[in-house]
Amino acid sequence: MSKTSRSMPKYEQLATTLRADLLAGRWQSGEQLPAERQLAEEYGMSHMTVNKAVASLVAKGMLRRRGRATYIAPPEDDRFSRGVGAVFDLDPMRSPQLLRPLLTALSRERRLPLLIDILDPRRVGQQLRELCLEGVTTFLVDAFSYFPFEMLGELSPYPRMIFLHRYESHQRYPGTRILLDYREVGRMAARCVLEAGRLRPAIIGFERQPLWTSQLFYEGAMEVLDAAGVALHAEWLTVQLEDDSCVRFLRQRPRVDSIITVNDFRLVPFVQAAAKTGVRIPEDLVLVGAGNTSHAEAWDLTSICLQPETMVERAMDALDSGMEVDELLPPILIARASCPWTNHKKERSDHNEST
Repeated sequence: MSKTSRSMPKYEQLATTLRADLLAGRWQSGEQLPAERQLAEEYGMSHMTVNKAVASLVAKGMLRRRGRATYIAPPEDDRFSRGVGAVFDLDPMRSPQLLRPLLTALSRERRLPLLIDILDPRRVGQQLRELCLEGVTTFLVDAFSYFPFEMLGELSPYPRMIFLHRYESHQRYPGTRILLDYREVGRMAARCVLEAGRLRPAIIGFERQPLWTSQLFYEGAMEVLDAAGVALHAEWLTVQLEDDSCVRFLRQRPRVDSIITVNDFRLVPFVQAAAKTGVRIPEDLVLVGAGNTSHAEAWDLTSICLQPETMVERAMDALDSGMEVDELLPPILIARASCPWTNHKKERSDHNEST
């Protein structure tokens, strides 16, 4: 037994073994699974452990209950029949609006992937190894810095990787890349504040590393600001934004007149701080973010985002063709009340009509 297996609960170990047996064809579609007590004796596990393992496979669609009996699910109901996994940030409040249309497109083709939450890197690596051994051949990944890139070299057999939206690694691993052009996101954000007549812009961001989206956004924004002869008034790199610190930031003199950020949900504390300090949005402070998360809609924030339908379409084409491609997709602006850039009001309405 491997070190990884020893660290797993017993029912997960057994579920992994049973999945491998199912994928290897030990039992045929529609065949009744042996009784749980018989499986407990065969695998040397308690009846309770077997029951939990079987229940987990029922939840995943590989087995089906009928009364007290359990049967092997037919291929059309088998969620692993097409061998696809998806690694994303599963929090809809943070993640870009990509996962839902991707799952919808996959389900139309009866490709129902196993979802892995990228925010637990140790667990991600463990799950990738196990699923490769069990026959999952393709992974769709929003590969930002939390993804454990270093373990890709350890996978055997190496799966087909389709990297979507972001790829934050120096190492270039084999796979398809369909990414958002984050330099253009930064350029677009900077153009927004300049068109609004603002001359004291600030960037709120995370740590910047080469090829990280935060760095690409910064490079694009600075390209536009430098060309316009406008200096960056402030840059604040921080993981957490607390209300008091945002209030102090807005009270600094001379005060910033615009804030841009690669994550639009990070603008919410500044909206709240503005209310406490008497700063008016957008008259005194223009806000532009990226991602078009649910926060942007709820707080009426202008946001720059990927084109989810286009990215999903490209991903499905790559999945069907088997060809490896590298593509950088342009962003779109969703104009809202936090930035009065009238040149893009029509673009906003066109986007709303298309969605």
